[in-house]
Amino acid sequence: MAMLRVFILFLLISCLVLSVEGRKKKRRCTLSTTASRKKCTSASGRLCNGQGGCLCGKCRCKWGYSGPTCELCPAARRDSCPSTCDNLKSCVECRVWQTGPYNRQSCRRVCYHLRLSIVDELPVYHHAASTHVCQFKDKHNCAYSFAYEVYASKNVIVKRVTECPN
Repeated sequence: MAMLRVFILFLLISCLVLSVEGRKKKRRCTLSTTASRKKCTSASGRLCNGQGGCLCGKCRCKWGYSGPTCELCPAARRDSCPSTCDNLKSCVECRVWQTGPYNRQSCRRVCYHLRLSIVDELPVYHHAASTHVCQFKDKHNCAYSFAYEVYASKNVIVKRVTECPN
């Protein structure tokens, strides 16, 4: 009799486990492929920065890479990885000043995902860990700057005016 009770209890637990596993498998992504890809597009315009795969709008980064879109390099490779500033540079140039390596069509295709705000002066950032300021010179030796949010690098604030030598 006790053996029968143990057997029935075993069957009930097995059915419960199978039922829970079946529900887990039935959960599917509710995002469309386009929406999922959009959430996984990095500042460089590549899916998960070319360093991972996109699963239901979330990047699954290769070992060592991190950040929402795998844009943060492993510590051992930081000297050879392009920075987020480097990844954003060409898009800022084409979207703000219609310069840089991208023509109008390429700019639209590659840089559509950035949310740009153009301002007269960059704000003073008191929390350097959450925002990073980038500075470059264009082909005319004019300096320009922009800032991005570290964990939302698609949000970019660009200083409207470039500073050129006399």
